[in-house]
Amino acid sequence: MSLKKDRRKTGILGGTFDPVHNGHLAVAELVLNQLRLDRILFIPAARPPHKPQAAITPFSRRSAMLELALADYPRFELCSIEENRPGPSYSIDTIRQLAGQSSETEAFFFIIGLDAFVEINTWKEWQKLPKLASLVVINRYSPRSVDSAAIIPRLFSGYKEKKKGTWSTEKGNSIYFPAMEPLSVSSTEIREKIKAGKPISRLTPDRVEEYIRTHGLYRDG
Repeated sequence: MSLKKDRRKTGILGGTFDPVHNGHLAVAELVLNQLRLDRILFIPAARPPHKPQAAITPFSRRSAMLELALADYPRFELCSIEENRPGPSYSIDTIRQLAGQSSETEAFFFIIGLDAFVEINTWKEWQKLPKLASLVVINRYSPRSVDSAAIIPRLFSGYKEKKKGTWSTEKGNSIYFPAMEPLSVSSTEIREKIKAGKPISRLTPDRVEEYIRTHGLYRDG
């Protein structure tokens, strides 16, 4: 996907967000600043294809927590595009829908964790993703740098490393590996702490913590 200088640059950060936590916000801030994006869309998955639906907090609750978490970030936006779409929430369908709703003056940057990226060839229509959006691969859990030279050729052809952490094709498609300090927080950890009666301070925004407490979320799950 070639990138014109006058295009609005929009990041896409999808996930279950069950619940949203400070690690999600840190990733978004890093990508926003390093790639000089104009905004980032937080897209909660309605029906994640890799998780049993019964184990997920209702979409309305997860969206409400996201709205609270993003309130202090003017360039972060909640996008509920997957809420009413039937079937599993596949990333390719979401990006394709966003691209169809936008004009040619918008460029998309799909943010994905390294653990998911190395298995991207198991995703629906995964080869088409880099044609619709630049990929931004985040290594959130390890201080070690990513050996992108070993990963990229196995998954995609035609990419060359233009500078450290940035791979591109002649047509302008790009894959970025921004450097990030390790963050150990996860939604699973937060849910387990709540179930065990342990505090979650500093793991998620205060407003989200209050919402979880008020609505009694994760106590039995």
